[in-house]
Amino acid sequence: MSNELKITVVELVGRTFLTTDIKDLVLMPGDNITFTCSLTQGNGSHFFWIHNEQNLKQDTATYEFRGGGKVLHVNSAQPDHEGSYQCAVKKYSLSGRPLVSKSDIWTLKISGESGSYLTLFVVVLVVALILLIAIFIIVMNLYQNKICKTHFLPGKPQNARVTMETIGDELVALDNEENFQRITSSQN
Repeated sequence: MSNELKITVVELVGRTFLTTDIKDLVLMPGDNITFTCSLTQGNGSHFFWIHNEQNLKQDTATYEFRGGGKVLHVNSAQPDHEGSYQCAVKKYSLSGRPLVSKSDIWTLKISGESGSYLTLFVVVLVVALILLIAIFIIVMNLYQNKICKTHFLPGKPQNARVTMETIGDELVALDNEENFQRITSSQN
């Protein structure tokens, strides 16, 4: 009778976790973000990234893998970058069997998507329009004060009704016939 002892070695992958270089996962278009994938124990032989349940391929214009794939850098975040991110680590057991561990899912938001630029444009346009109207009103008041000079006799009430007459190249407010004759005779 032989006493055989069978020993099975189980190699654990360890827990995979995801960290990032910013606290808030809400970015403005054009911001950068870096995700780092780590294991609680051991090393993985292959790191890969999942965005919106699809494996990411390195695209230097959009995504950059660093540190042997442990780090994912998003260059100039755009609305396409919004969604869920997860990292996964694959390593092989001594028997050659693949072992995979995935991190928790993190959700990235991109604020100010397409509408924010339009909103900013509308706000700037409205402010510019208000400024133009204000400038127009000021210029018109200055222009009218320049061409419309009133001539009142001393001692006459200033709120009396007047007649507007063109004398020469000026528009003159006349408070009575006596004033009209005085002004026309002084210009001759």
